[in-house]
Amino acid sequence: MATAWKTLVRLLLRRFAGSASAAPTLRPTPSPGPSGPVARAIERLCASALNLARLLRQSVVAFGAALIVSFWVAAFTLAYQDSAALHFQTKRDAGNLALVFEQSVAHTVHDIDRGLLFLRWAREHAPTSVTWSDILATDFVSNREVAQTTVIGPDGYMVASSAMLRPPTPTYLGDREDFRVQRDRAEDELFISKSLIGRASGNWSVQFSRKLLGPGGKFAGVVVISLDAVRLARNYDDLNLGPGGGLALVGEDGDLRAGAGVFANRIGKPFQAPGRAVLVGGGDEAPPLPAIAERRVEGAPLSVVAAAPNDANNERWIARRHAYYLAALAASVIAVLATVAVALRRHRSEARILYLARYDSLTNLANRRQLGEHLDALFAAPPRERAYALHIVDLDRFKFINDTHGHPFGDMLLKGVADRLLAITRPSDLVVRLGGDEFAIVQSLRFARLEAQALAQRLCRELAEPFEIGAMKAVIGATIGISFAMEDAHSASELLKAADLALYAAKSDDRGGFRFYDASMTRAAHERTDIENGLRYAIENDELRLFYQPIVSLTEQKTIGYEALIRWIRPEHGMVSPADFIPVAEEAGLIVKIGDWVLQRACADIAALRPQMRVAVNCSPLQFELSNVAASVQAALAKSGLAPERLEIEITESALMKNNQRVLDQLTRLRAIGVRVSMDDFGTGFSSLSYLERFPITTIKIDRSFVKKLGERDGARATIRAIIELASAHNMTALAEGVETERQLAALVELGCVHAQGYLFGHPRPIYEVWQAQGFPSFWQGETRRLRERSA
Repeated sequence: MATAWKTLVRLLLRRFAGSASAAPTLRPTPSPGPSGPVARAIERLCASALNLARLLRQSVVAFGAALIVSFWVAAFTLAYQDSAALHFQTKRDAGNLALVFEQSVAHTVHDIDRGLLFLRWAREHAPTSVTWSDILATDFVSNREVAQTTVIGPDGYMVASSAMLRPPTPTYLGDREDFRVQRDRAEDELFISKSLIGRASGNWSVQFSRKLLGPGGKFAGVVVISLDAVRLARNYDDLNLGPGGGLALVGEDGDLRAGAGVFANRIGKPFQAPGRAVLVGGGDEAPPLPAIAERRVEGAPLSVVAAAPNDANNERWIARRHAYYLAALAASVIAVLATVAVALRRHRSEARILYLARYDSLTNLANRRQLGEHLDALFAAPPRERAYALHIVDLDRFKFINDTHGHPFGDMLLKGVADRLLAITRPSDLVVRLGGDEFAIVQSLRFARLEAQALAQRLCRELAEPFEIGAMKAVIGATIGISFAMEDAHSASELLKAADLALYAAKSDDRGGFRFYDASMTRAAHERTDIENGLRYAIENDELRLFYQPIVSLTEQKTIGYEALIRWIRPEHGMVSPADFIPVAEEAGLIVKIGDWVLQRACADIAALRPQMRVAVNCSPLQFELSNVAASVQAALAKSGLAPERLEIEITESALMKNNQRVLDQLTRLRAIGVRVSMDDFGTGFSSLSYLERFPITTIKIDRSFVKKLGERDGARATIRAIIELASAHNMTALAEGVETERQLAALVELGCVHAQGYLFGHPRPIYEVWQAQGFPSFWQGETRRLRERSA
């Protein structure tokens, strides 16, 4: 478990450092730490959690969340605005209803009071023979809400009633509120009682009463008109007050006198203060009231209360609210889907970027960055745990195949190479594509060099097998440099450098093999670096020199020109051989600059000679590949004034093989202006006869290795004779190099060679010595010794 926690911490640190990849690879990157089912499960859990966290950290998620919140804020805002508008409308409707109801009640009260006053006046002015029964029978009160009219005598017994003109039995009504109030008060005022259930009708009624006055203003009883409490507000039932809507008639004591709608069942009960939504008192509470309006009834101790219908709970308003919420929900779902789609797309793009940062997009192998991270992790471990070998694999002939068959073919070939590397190596090994046609393998070792050597041999063998790509086959090879973490380096950079040096050494030896790193490679690399750094300043510091070796005509028996040979006189190092610094100059890209200097210097030196001589200048294959040699030659000729026919450009077969069309074009331009072209070291390379036919060559130089064997092997004479006859057949001149003995000279003359050069005719020497020797006698006049002395 401790191992699992260590793995978890290491993975979290690596992930948050940005080293984790969000994309799969062909094979998991081998971890230098502990592994196992628990560690792998923790790694997958960490990867999922970190991917989710990375997904949620995206700005589009925050934008989507803000958009969803805005949708719901808008929905609730619209619902609130509707509610506020409805509340305002409800209050307005309640006020209007209260006004209408108040006017109706005031009119009814006025009518009843006038009726009471009329009944009292009628009794006062009626003859003695007219009784209350006669008066009540006339029904002076026409208000339909009137339940009955009753006359109570001063003793509290009912005298007569519109419902019972002549009561069969005495009915005592002195205990009623209206009788007691009128009897006890001094003022002659209308009194409106609380609602009560009539003893005769059994219905709720409101008693409107006035006192009767006898002689001298003495109390003579009470006349009462009872109104049906239900019918008082029944005229408003047709208004469809709706749920929670109603009308109430409230006395000053707070009791309901009459009601309709929600108040219909609360007659006789206390009413809550205006503006509140709950009716207090016995019984169930009424539903919430959104708006209550109260008005005082003019001329009466009454108030009317109007409760507007609770439309907030009706289907129309509920449907509106639900429409807002459904719209917000639909918009939120769309926003969530869009946010998830955009976030996932961006997450995949970011994951792809992270993947490409550590993996090669073509082969899905680890890239150079992941290799560096892996090697850094290896060197963070104790030295005894660094049992690893680094193989750097460079493909042979890949560039030629890629240029010949095209880049798509080359890409498929690289994928095939990656598949073979993965098949050859173990899961614990890391396979890397460094770029181009270069790969690397970090191999975990158990048997040190033997195991690394076995893998390198198998790599060379397997990669040399043909690759079948479509209907074609491609044959390449591999050159490998190997370094060991425990022996050759103390850091990742040193290990890489050591493997690179081993690869360079393997390429220098022979392609298709492998080399282990050793310390001498570092020394050689330092020497190359030292030479390269010195070369960069050699021209500016006037350290380069040209030496000239005579070229003689064997038929004319005289010197006809010189070959310009470069030398480097380096301070504190002395003379540096071209064999040591020319390869370095080619690798460092300095050969073009040096070649231009040689052309200009050689043309200027030879142009000053009298009699006129010609000069041969060697050109590196890289000069033709990286620059325009024809333009450089024309510039040198124009600056020096040397005639074009006095200049000969020497090329090797490798220059013709590398980019023959480009070389052909430049050589054709040179021949067009009169510059001669010679093929150097003929017979040592591929010696394709097609070169002699296709390229404008004027001279074939017989390599010194054939001249040296003259007189030793009969085959050498046959080879030289064949070259001379081949040159003659193509109207070319044969020139033998490296002539050092009179025996070699005699043989060349016998074979019909035209031109020659070598130590027998003179060593390479600086231009001032050539100038001094302009009039020296020819070799054929017995001046050989003096020529040798002057050319030494």
